[in-house]
Amino acid sequence: MKTSLETRERRALVALTYDREAEHLRARGQEPPPAPEARVTSAVLLQAHAVSPSLAVLLGEAHLLASTRAARRRYRRLPPLMLAGGRELVPWGGYLATVVTEPSAARRAALVEASGTAARDHRAVALAVVDALREAREALPPAVLEGLRLGVDEAAAVLKATDEALRELDPWVCRGLELDPSRLPWGDRLRSLLAPSLPRAIPPATWREVSTRWIEACGLGHALRRVSGDLRPAAKDGEGVHCEGVSPGERAVLVGRPWATGGGLLALAGASLEAVVYVTGRGERPSEALGVDRALFGAASALGRRLLLERAFLLRVAGVERPSLERALLEGLHLELLTVRAEAVASRFLGRVLSRSPEPGSELHEDLGRALGATPPGAWGAHLAAWALEPGCAWGARTVGSRVEPALRGMLRETHDEDWFRNPRAGASLALSLEALRAQGAERWAEAVGRPSGPEVLSARFAEVLREARR
Repeated sequence: MKTSLETRERRALVALTYDREAEHLRARGQEPPPAPEARVTSAVLLQAHAVSPSLAVLLGEAHLLASTRAARRRYRRLPPLMLAGGRELVPWGGYLATVVTEPSAARRAALVEASGTAARDHRAVALAVVDALREAREALPPAVLEGLRLGVDEAAAVLKATDEALRELDPWVCRGLELDPSRLPWGDRLRSLLAPSLPRAIPPATWREVSTRWIEACGLGHALRRVSGDLRPAAKDGEGVHCEGVSPGERAVLVGRPWATGGGLLALAGASLEAVVYVTGRGERPSEALGVDRALFGAASALGRRLLLERAFLLRVAGVERPSLERALLEGLHLELLTVRAEAVASRFLGRVLSRSPEPGSELHEDLGRALGATPPGAWGAHLAAWALEPGCAWGARTVGSRVEPALRGMLRETHDEDWFRNPRAGASLALSLEALRAQGAERWAEAVGRPSGPEVLSARFAEVLREARR
């Protein structure tokens, strides 16, 4: 059985990366090899779970991807959105990013209107993905299914724990963007995810410090160099390093400059650490080391992102001037709050889809309305479910990671002071903690180290950032 599981693991890893690798080969005019068969039975998953729960989750995810590949291929071929007048096309997969960065309220409204029409027109294609997903789910034993739904039961607690901080910050940030938080349509709510002061406050010359050099400074340079050996060469996009595609099911890419938004900079710091986690967690190249426990992945992402909510990091590493510090911190915190709340809702929604809830779309809109204060057009429920299995989806990892990050950060600060990100001995401590978290899982790890990790801890973490910003 050991050899059989090892073979299945390799097939699963190839299956998770297949779609993206095939895309790269076709772009270079090469024909990709056939996709590996990664479907498994319930009996195999139970045997795998007895050996390693994280391996069973990996095989389960690869099984779902393999079982839905044909339906997802048809979904990806949907035509782009066409704005009024037919003069401009927006790729279907890039809709959300386009709305976030669009400064014109009129064009944001046009994008939302076009997306609502397209979502209704293409609903049957999205539902075909959902049906394939639910059929494939029948092979997943309860323990494996639960591993794929990290954080499903925590959504309500996460929302409750972060309500107060969002109530305080949302009006302040929206006023800066000339938005009315009491009357936000969906497009304007997405616009409020921009956090525009972060890229203005952090000089381009220090983007590399924010993304990768702090990892070298804390003693993980060897891991970072191994990651760098598996990346595409940098493009001529200016200073800094842009991390994208560093997630389960995707190859690691560090190229060019970050997006010119606060969200891009937060993702930049988080993705750099995620790339290193692949190396420290498995000792392999990141394109092969994808069976990383989802809680570990989420914790690494949160730890890296929230460095940009650290007063000391912004001043001493990112080069932020003191007059810009408060606004950068508050906007960054607002973005993190909305992101965590939206991902908690997405986790619960995914659980409902996999459990065959009859109307997951209506429940999604109710939850999003509470989490963000605005909801997408009604036809979007099926499409969000269809996207749930795309390579790189968090599967609730960021929800759990958000809860574990305060404990990780607390251990590092306790051992290496508040400047742990500049202490060359901190990397070894971080690597040991992450490996223990991966081996034990979030709950057992937190219990073993004697540190609380519930939603109330997350609330206290965000309250601390508020105090730091106004110190």
